Amino acid sequence: MNVFCSMVGVKSMSVINHLRTTYARGENLPGKKQFVAQVIRLERLLGPTAFNEELEIVSADGQTLGYQAPRWFVHLTGLRHLISRVVLFGDEMVLLQRRGGDRFGVSGTYDLTAGGHVLAGENPLEAAYREMTEEIGIDRSALIGETLHQIGKPHPVYSAKPLDLTINNEVTILYGGRLANGKNIMFNIDQTEAGRLFFQSLEKTQAYIDQQLAASSLICSLPIFLSHRDRFLANYR
Repeated sequence: MNVFCSMVGVKSMSVINHLRTTYARGENLPGKKQFVAQVIRLERLLGPTAFNEELEIVSADGQTLGYQAPRWFVHLTGLRHLISRVVLFGDEMVLLQRRGGDRFGVSGTYDLTAGGHVLAGENPLEAAYREMTEEIGIDRSALIGETLHQIGKPHPVYSAKPLDLTINNEVTILYGGRLANGKNIMFNIDQTEAGRLFFQSLEKTQAYIDQQLAASSLICSLPIFLSHRDRFLANYR
């Protein structure tokens, strides 16, 4: 099964494996004209594709390399790209989501409040606000100070999903905020993204990771938050 196209044949899989090896996760990109030609060639081999929004290819520290590619191509070939993640708090409890059943490979896992891809030309902070609205139906007016705060530096998140041929090679920028009305807020949840929202203690959240019930983004981002917790909380004193 693959979420990006209807069929991956032997020839297209051979091309994908070659590009994965050649690109080395984005460390060895060809010239831009050749790169564009490779995208077009693979698209012709695969046929109609889904998830065609353009993403920036970035370095290990999140700096753009001047290359863009469709989301499906980025994930099939393992190229590094930007993700904005959001963690929200209400009355000292963290707002988590349990991924919806339509999310192949991550359904049922526990994850951060919201998050997703930073589109080409999009500011990562604006992407965080957009994802918050799309996934849980609130905007910045629901936050204390109507703002999110960056937590720590951009950090890598990597996972491979052999069953759907997907490689998540991400540089994640984590943002945090506190809900203005504590836990008394109405959410409008995108069921295909966030199957369920609930408040949880940080201790229980860590237990989800220990029990292997967490998504890779929560596994990689929770330690970042914990190491910067005091600095984050200082925004609200």
